[in-house]
Amino acid sequence: MLLLAAAYGTVAAGRATVLEGIGVSLPRAALWPRYHYMPLALLAVLLSVALAALRDLRGSCATIRPRRGDRVTAVQLALVTAYPLTIDHHDAERRETEGVVRSIREAVAASPAGTIVSIENRSFAAAGLTVAPPGSAGVFVIYFRATRSKAGRCAPR
Repeated sequence: MLLLAAAYGTVAAGRATVLEGIGVSLPRAALWPRYHYMPLALLAVLLSVALAALRDLRGSCATIRPRRGDRVTAVQLALVTAYPLTIDHHDAERRETEGVVRSIREAVAASPAGTIVSIENRSFAAAGLTVAPPGSAGVFVIYFRATRSKAGRCAPR
């Protein structure tokens, strides 16, 4: 239990420090829903050890009936069917990224050929961060990887 508490505390403190450094408030950073994998693994080990200890108190494995496991599995399947788990596909963030790509393409299309296009870097509101480096500049770098043309200017691939 002490190892589990230390792992959760370390993850929360590290996550909050990093997020606070980029402008996220401390209460919001503490509730950030990421990086809980290692403490959950420790929790699984803790529960396994506790169940093994209970089994040892009740006697050998032969006294545990296989049908009980079947019933537990059936109940778990019924619960998962009745209350399916949802996966967040980050639709708002995807739409916002598509909007940034579209605005970059529109700015390039509206500029005369051979001119330099200047696009303001902005943070993403959908991510919930007040300052989110690199913002739209990062989208540009990912979606429009530059190659040098013979004239020496950058052109999207």
